[in-house]
Amino acid sequence: MASKAEAKAMRERSVSLPSLPGRKGRVGRAEVRVLLTSTRFVASLFWLTIVVATMLFVLPYSERNTSPVFPWFVVMSIAVYLGHRFFPYEGYHPWAFSLLLLATDALVAMMVYLTGGSRSALSLLYITVIIFSSAYFDLLETLLFTTVTCAIYFAPYLYEQMDFGTLKEMAMSVPVYFLIALSGFFVISKAREQEREKKELSDIIDRADRKNRELSALYAASIRFASTLNPEEIIEVLEEKARDLVPLDAMLICLYDGDGDLQVRLSRNVVDEESFLSYQREANPLYVAASAVLPVTISRTGEDPRFDPFMKETGFASMICVPLFASNSVIGVLACLSRLEEAYDDDDARVLLTLASEAALALEKAGLYRTTLEDKSKIETIINSLTDVLLVLDREGKVVLANPSAERLFGPREGIPEEPVGETFGRAEGEVEFREVGLEEALRAVLHEGRQVKNEVVLKADSTTFFQAIWLPLQDPAGSVVGAVVILHDVTDFVELDRMKSNFISMVSHELKTPLTSIKGFVRLLDAGRVGPVNEKQRRYLEIVLRQTESLTKIIEDLLDLSRIEAGIIEVRRERVDLREVAEGVLAGLENLAREKGVAVFLEIPDGLPAVAGDTERLRQVFTNLIHNAIKFTPSGGEVRVRAREEGGECLVEVADTGIGVSPQDLPRIFDKFYQVDSSTTRQQSGTGLGLSISRELVAAQGGRMWAESEKGVGTTFSFTLPVWKAVQTPVSDSEWRSVYPTEGELDESSGRGG
Repeated sequence: MASKAEAKAMRERSVSLPSLPGRKGRVGRAEVRVLLTSTRFVASLFWLTIVVATMLFVLPYSERNTSPVFPWFVVMSIAVYLGHRFFPYEGYHPWAFSLLLLATDALVAMMVYLTGGSRSALSLLYITVIIFSSAYFDLLETLLFTTVTCAIYFAPYLYEQMDFGTLKEMAMSVPVYFLIALSGFFVISKAREQEREKKELSDIIDRADRKNRELSALYAASIRFASTLNPEEIIEVLEEKARDLVPLDAMLICLYDGDGDLQVRLSRNVVDEESFLSYQREANPLYVAASAVLPVTISRTGEDPRFDPFMKETGFASMICVPLFASNSVIGVLACLSRLEEAYDDDDARVLLTLASEAALALEKAGLYRTTLEDKSKIETIINSLTDVLLVLDREGKVVLANPSAERLFGPREGIPEEPVGETFGRAEGEVEFREVGLEEALRAVLHEGRQVKNEVVLKADSTTFFQAIWLPLQDPAGSVVGAVVILHDVTDFVELDRMKSNFISMVSHELKTPLTSIKGFVRLLDAGRVGPVNEKQRRYLEIVLRQTESLTKIIEDLLDLSRIEAGIIEVRRERVDLREVAEGVLAGLENLAREKGVAVFLEIPDGLPAVAGDTERLRQVFTNLIHNAIKFTPSGGEVRVRAREEGGECLVEVADTGIGVSPQDLPRIFDKFYQVDSSTTRQQSGTGLGLSISRELVAAQGGRMWAESEKGVGTTFSFTLPVWKAVQTPVSDSEWRSVYPTEGELDESSGRGG
């Protein structure tokens, strides 16, 4: 079996990937350790010279040369010399180096003691300790060790009497020591940075050269993949380019059949190809790679115990398997094998995965081409059998296709084509009302902007029917909008269920609030000892009951707010509100929560921000919901920032965090009632999923709007606007006002709409 050195010699193109970015102080420390290693002889010789010179030329004339400290001085001198001579600078050993520097500090302290104490000039040797610490440690550790060294520098104060002048002179040396430490650290940091930049530049050049070769091969493969719809030719191109990109002694290309088993489509230099596929799937790299949708790289026998029997049976030392991943599934596996150890690495897996993906897409395209006519027939059958109303529009907004279900609303289909969609809706028997997004706005968004739109369409006839309308743009391969599809889904039953649910929630919440108030009152009486003494254990249990009762009361209040909003009877005030004052009050109440979570909260609202027109209590509720959520879903060490500024006659408020974020598929639904993102992190946090829904409705009731922007793993920013007080046309201070809500006769319908 070939050696690792032979494998690396054969793979001359191999370039290691750059390391992940880390702390700036840590990167480049290896270069400094090399520097210290190269000067270890100088350092050990320096300390040997200092010690010998002290013993020969200073100690004989010292009054303390007979002190018991002298033997320890000799022992410590030998230890420091050996430490500097043989310290393993090639690795990073902070605790060992700290002990070495402490021993050096102790040696200098002994030398100072034996040569005159505070009058000894050898105290200047402390500077060398500080310089060594700045060369080895980061800034924080360097300053810490400088502090320790300065403390040892004042050791003569413990064994001799010093006047104020001496102490003053010694104290003036402390800033100099710190300045030396900072200067040394920044000089070394600059050297680290330069060395790192040189290494990065070299790595970039090497990677660019390899990338160029890889891209050339992948580009040639992509051209050939795009120019054929023959599966056999695609497989041959895959085999040819894989040989160009990685070293191999054998190759297998397998595709899945209809039963979920891999079938060999191409084999090179494999004696018994069936044995590769008949091996048990849990220990077969081909099936493991296909099921995990990730490359499986085996560099040598024994690296992964799962695959040892497989590798020994096949007789190869290295193997790499990559899945042929098409647009939505794995259709096969590419396996490259070598008799050399360490023949493949992560770079090979990456480039082969790219090539395999291109080949998989080409194979999928060839398969789609063969089934196009069948799919067309199936689609026509499906459209005609849909119970939902489906309309297909051209780029002018005219109906070009309607399914049979459209006859239920608009009459015979023969009269529908080639007429504007507005006229088609006019055919319906009854009044058609577009809610949330009007007809013209929906057409403009879907046909001119290429955006998907959802709105509610209500048909008021003998009985009111509710539809959820979905407007989908149709685009050509170039991305230009060529038409649209309109789907009308009957949601009348769901609207009725939602109304019944809201009524039920309102009723239950009202019924629960009174007994909960009584429970809380009696618990407070028990806790206060009004009905007898309460021991500590009982008091702790009562506190738990009270806390849980208050939590349940908060949930009920949210439910009652929701029912009021849905019924259109929530009241707000129009008054002059100072946003900074409201935000400061909310932050004060959440200070303990932020401290417990380890989250820093910053208020960035300028003092000169204009006042807004709104309801102080309702705005406090909105701020509480948003900031509490931000703190709750931000990990320890994160930040929450509350900002506000004036924009175009409105005040824009932002609550930004560095928390877990929300995925793109969940973001459009976070303002829905009772909706909570389904993840392990959010499940650990309690809540009803009503806070954001209520907050948005409260902001809307005060003439504003609310939205959210988020990136998974980066953070979330909730934004809302409020009208500036001076922009209100009829400002009436301290007077109540009511939002524009449906009339009493429309309450039943409006209360049944979703959030």
